[in-house]
Amino acid sequence: MKNKLILFLLFLSATSSGQVLFKRTYGLGSINEGLAVIQTSDNGFAVTGSTTPYLGGQTDAYLLKTDSFGNAEYQFSFGGVGIDHATSLVQLSDSGFLLAGYTNTAVQNNDYDVYLVRTDKLGNLIWSKTIGTNNWDFIYDMKPSPDGNFILAGNSYGSGNGSSAGLVIKIDESGNVIWQKFVEQNSLVHLNKLAIQSNGNFVACGNVSQTIAHPNDGFVAFFNSTGDTIRTAAVDSGKFENFNAIGFYSNGDIGLAGLSIDSTLSDNKDEVIMRMDSLANIIWYFAFQSAGQDENNDLYILMDTLITAGSTSSNGQGNADFHIVKFNPSGWFAGGATFGGTQYDYCNQIKRTSDGGFVLVGSSTSYGPGQQSILLIKSDSLFSFLSVSNVTIGIAEFFKKNNLTCFPNPSSGTFTVESNSTNEVSIFSIFSISGRKLFSKMIQGFPVTVETNLIPGIYLIEIKSERSIRSEKIIVTGN
Repeated sequence: MKNKLILFLLFLSATSSGQVLFKRTYGLGSINEGLAVIQTSDNGFAVTGSTTPYLGGQTDAYLLKTDSFGNAEYQFSFGGVGIDHATSLVQLSDSGFLLAGYTNTAVQNNDYDVYLVRTDKLGNLIWSKTIGTNNWDFIYDMKPSPDGNFILAGNSYGSGNGSSAGLVIKIDESGNVIWQKFVEQNSLVHLNKLAIQSNGNFVACGNVSQTIAHPNDGFVAFFNSTGDTIRTAAVDSGKFENFNAIGFYSNGDIGLAGLSIDSTLSDNKDEVIMRMDSLANIIWYFAFQSAGQDENNDLYILMDTLITAGSTSSNGQGNADFHIVKFNPSGWFAGGATFGGTQYDYCNQIKRTSDGGFVLVGSSTSYGPGQQSILLIKSDSLFSFLSVSNVTIGIAEFFKKNNLTCFPNPSSGTFTVESNSTNEVSIFSIFSISGRKLFSKMIQGFPVTVETNLIPGIYLIEIKSERSIRSEKIIVTGN
């Protein structure tokens, strides 16, 4: 069947009830990375990270908003000509978002600054700003504090001690700095993640090293509510070590997860977990030796069960797969599984959802639309997404960006979309390069001839069916 569409603005919506499990990929450019995810007040999800334009250039900060089914409501990128990276996000009381990360766009002395982006609930930019020192500053995590403000953690070369110091900053929702503190050692300190208690005290984890060339030790810092350092602890196992995630057990103990590298085998990574009390005494520590590249990037502690999320090449079916493992309160293995395709799939964050399940976000080269895409997975409490036969998902199979052709390309505004797929019902959509959905219509069969009134620019064509999501870029010249 040949289809002809004359496109104006038409939007589709759908509602459903009950728990939804899904696997979805997204992206605005060729290289996309999902670093953080939250569940939003409407039971949808928001993701931040970075995206690299299809036409080349540096990374931009990225924001994705989905509904509860994982359908993209909008995608936006923020930044300038330099490197702009968002590593964490929170939703504010007006349902807008605050993103935090780092940037070297429009900064002095070619350094990096802390980068803050404020949007409304539709993802539109309200403001962006930079804060920090007159040297390199990076932020890797941001969490709400009990008083309604926000604490950020990272590292800075602007403390005055001549090397990298841990950096903690407290800001209000307008991005104003309430206080800024450093964790200074006679060595390099990097803070990766933080966790905050109900009294406002908090902990952060990362690594510490005597010099850039020296192997790292795992590092933990304890702070009071005003950002003053109470105590620090380095964990030296004789190997390169880095803690990527931190959280609290019910009794106030601290759970940590990360990676360990044998200095003689620099291409080998092992997953690491640790439990520490509030005085920095180690209760137990485990490193799981393997022949591949395995690392923990995040954790969640549920009823004193430690759940770690990361990636593995020692298990699974690809070069790297999502890896989720459960450990009992004593650190003993209590179950685990992998998910991924035949290429590289990395899990960066895990969060519990209001229905008792979990949402995980990371990056993937196994599935389109980009060379590297953002992979978002919603599971139940048992991580049933790891067994496809037991899960009802919106997309039963992913394909790389192929079997879809738009011609002529560039186009004056009239073009044909061709595919060798079966005569199945699909949703045909057009998105702006910023991720705004401009048109959506149900079709059946190919080819589809499209007549548009689009202004000159770059657009994304998406064909979504029960079996796949495929996309292609179209350039409209208007001539």
